[in-house]
Amino acid sequence: MTSSGVDRYLGSERPLRRNYRVVVALFGAALAVFGFLGIGKGAPLFTSDGATVWGLSTNGALACLSVVVGGLLVISAIAAIMPTGTVYLLGGLFLLSGLLNLILMNTQWNVFAFRMPNVLFSFAAGLALLFVGTYGREPKSEELDSATEDRIQHRIEELEPLAEAEHAMAEGEASPEQERMVLRDAEERARHERAEAYRRDAELPGQRSGVDQRRDMDKGGHPV
Repeated sequence: MTSSGVDRYLGSERPLRRNYRVVVALFGAALAVFGFLGIGKGAPLFTSDGATVWGLSTNGALACLSVVVGGLLVISAIAAIMPTGTVYLLGGLFLLSGLLNLILMNTQWNVFAFRMPNVLFSFAAGLALLFVGTYGREPKSEELDSATEDRIQHRIEELEPLAEAEHAMAEGEASPEQERMVLRDAEERARHERAEAYRRDAELPGQRSGVDQRRDMDKGGHPV
């Protein structure tokens, strides 16, 4: 069974591709290194006038936060446990952080010592993570969970006798029971097709279709 035939049984939340996980791991490692360098600068925990690392301003709080987030990104990417939803969330948080700190940049509430380069970096990182979350999803696996496999196998087993009966009828070797089975299936299909035709006809008020005309002729009338 191909993946296209079973896509409807699979969820949409999928892990990142391996190469995109590498990108996330490298980004997390760089973020963690940035944090460690900021801690090494000895900047106060909360100050609006922090130290400079790689052209970005940082203080103790931002440095510690960078180490934590960077470490989580590296661990999640290496362990292949990062779903696309998490990447979307991180991308959105980076964008929100850039916007919020842009507003607070020249106020006393600038607790992460943001400057314009920090804001631009947050926007760029957020957009990059959103891109990774959108295009870096692992293709849907052809492996189904056991419950879905059991349901499909059960349905196949139900249809096997009918398929054998239809083959036997085509070969002219069908038993009376097989003939009755095929006839019952044909009647069921015909009832379903008539019900579907009536349903479609009911959705077109004011328009008489071939179904109406056949219904009138079944009653002994003439098509209008």
